[in-house]
Amino acid sequence: MIFEKSGSSLPPTVSAIVVGVIQLVGSYVSTLLVERAGRKVLLLVSAVGICLSQLIMASHSYLKVLQYDTSGFDWVPVAAFSFMLFIASWGLLTLPFLVISEILPPKIRSTAIMVLMSILWLLSMLAIKLIPLLTATWGMHGTVLFFASCTLAGALFIAIFVPETKGKTIEAILANI
Repeated sequence: MIFEKSGSSLPPTVSAIVVGVIQLVGSYVSTLLVERAGRKVLLLVSAVGICLSQLIMASHSYLKVLQYDTSGFDWVPVAAFSFMLFIASWGLLTLPFLVISEILPPKIRSTAIMVLMSILWLLSMLAIKLIPLLTATWGMHGTVLFFASCTLAGALFIAIFVPETKGKTIEAILANI
């Protein structure tokens, strides 16, 4: 929908392939950076990058609602969305599973990951079902701004509560939690 609303002439199938390639490249970059930069840093950079991308997309959408001529900048939502996918693949789409497996005690790890994955899928389904309702109520700009606020809250949570696990043993990680 973002590609279409920006006036992109790409067919939906090609847009989906572009999105997949961006995520693949971002995930590869994550594997290169995770041991160098650390998990917490990548999670924070990812969350802040996603938030900024969403703010840019919301601003562009709001300018369209206000009937400003954005024709020279209709590439901005596609670029912001592509950047958001790329930077999300660095951290928030990939690293939570690694961090969770590193901070949970071995006795409860498999059960806790199963419960957390179930909650993730439930929240994902809920978000997908609510997006059309939110967009109809708040407009695209309000919906994207809401998700930017959620991402900012996630960044604050990461900064305050998520421990750095890079290079630490399970005992050292569990001792600091």
